[in-house]
Amino acid sequence: MIDRDGTTLETGNHLRPLTAKDKINTLLQ
Repeated sequence: MIDRDGTTLETGNHLRPLTAKDKINTLLQ
């Protein structure tokens, strides 16, 4: 998964804290 900042993320292993809204947006991408 890639977040809006282009940081590669593994499910359940975020490299930076995300707000609930950010988590939802990431899942919807």
